Amino acid sequence: MSDVELHSSEYIVSEQTYLVDSLADDLVRVASVIGILKSIDEGYEELIPLLKTLTSELVMELHTTSYVEGIVDELCGVISKRLWEIDDEFKLSILINDVVFLGKMIKEGVKDSEYASEVLNEFIETFSIDLTKCKTLQSVLSSGDPHLILQTVLIGLVLSVGGLSYDGG
Repeated sequence: MSDVELHSSEYIVSEQTYLVDSLADDLVRVASVIGILKSIDEGYEELIPLLKTLTSELVMELHTTSYVEGIVDELCGVISKRLWEIDDEFKLSILINDVVFLGKMIKEGVKDSEYASEVLNEFIETFSIDLTKCKTLQSVLSSGDPHLILQTVLIGLVLSVGGLSYDGG
């Protein structure tokens, strides 16, 4: 590979990394602002489309082609907390950053089942999901497949903001 091609691909990777990191930071900030505004009974509804757009964009950057049949229906039934209802901003930030890191690892071809399982467990804890009611989610967790785990968490994030944004994602 020539130096020009090498530098060009490095630029694309670093630009994509910057975009994903920026989306993650903005997503956490907007979710936190919505949570604060909601807690003091101030208008927050107009920020929800922005949060949906940020979530959609992040999902589009990190998605995998893996999918588990029935996971959407199952997660719809157990995710009752909205992303902005996560009271601990630090916990939300850690979850989103870990999801981003897992996505980067997968894109680089690194397969770390243990880390992927930790991210899924973190998602389950953050959204207070009762794993005993989720056979499909248990199956994803026991598979240890980073692609399936990442896609499952991304689907969960989309559901936690009420769906994809048609403007941004």
